[in-house]
Amino acid sequence: MNFCQIHNHFMPVEYKDWFNFKSEHQTALYKGTNGVKLNYFQIQNQLDLEKLYKNNFQFKITPDIIRFVTITGEGGEILPHVDHGIKVALNFYIQTSNLDNTIFYDKNSEDVSSFKYNETKLESNVYNKLDLTPKQTFTSKDNSMFLLNVTKIHSVKKESKLPRIFIAFMWKNNTFDEILNMLMN
Repeated sequence: MNFCQIHNHFMPVEYKDWFNFKSEHQTALYKGTNGVKLNYFQIQNQLDLEKLYKNNFQFKITPDIIRFVTITGEGGEILPHVDHGIKVALNFYIQTSNLDNTIFYDKNSEDVSSFKYNETKLESNVYNKLDLTPKQTFTSKDNSMFLLNVTKIHSVKKESKLPRIFIAFMWKNNTFDEILNMLMN
């Protein structure tokens, strides 16, 4: 499985001050096409963030990393890639549009390979779209939560001017199924 929407998520949708958790310390930047940028920021006030959801949910498998993430720009994309250093991401989408899609792909053949892309701080395994076939797509909505298997090839097509903003809970060593089972039990 590439992704799963988590319908009974634990983040309080009535909370409005999400930017209080975005620090000025950028941990990674990935430049896509036509000025689209994926920015990872450290979480500030992490204990306050945890207080928001701990009444509703306790992680049995603690995330290795929590980041405040923005995808900015319009009319481009974050190229098809496999994330570097993490296996699973649980994204709580704070601000989205109905125009931006996350797309998962299959390789057209087994001999398709990636190339290292390290223009900025975030190294990624990027693929040529001509070597891929789109398999599954989702469009996030405000206050929605999706679990992603980021060991699978995926991209973000960014059509809207509105930044896509989310909080990402990430695991380095756990599988998609392990985290999905934890969330469902």
